[in-house]
Amino acid sequence: MKRLLPITALLLGTIQAEELTTQEVAQTLNYRHSALGEKRHQRTLKRLAKISTTQAAQISQEQCQSEIRQSRLIRHGNRLYYHINTSTCYLRLDALDGTIINKESRL
Repeated sequence: MKRLLPITALLLGTIQAEELTTQEVAQTLNYRHSALGEKRHQRTLKRLAKISTTQAAQISQEQCQSEIRQSRLIRHGNRLYYHINTSTCYLRLDALDGTIINKESRL
């Protein structure tokens, strides 16, 4: 029962998160694995994100109470999220609606 509760909470958090449409996913698929292609890919992801990088940083600082070490915008399937690494926790934040998908403590 102890293991079922965190898994259930994780699933409920991902069910509530918004997803990209088929056309938005198609926009992110046509890039080449080069430095210029990666920059174009990141610009496309930033354009699709409804939560800006600064808003994501504010939410992570409220949740983790520490400075951000690294932040990256990632698309996985139909999900678009920020992966934020701070000195006290790891945070996955939905880039479409701002919900917290996953939070792990580093302590």
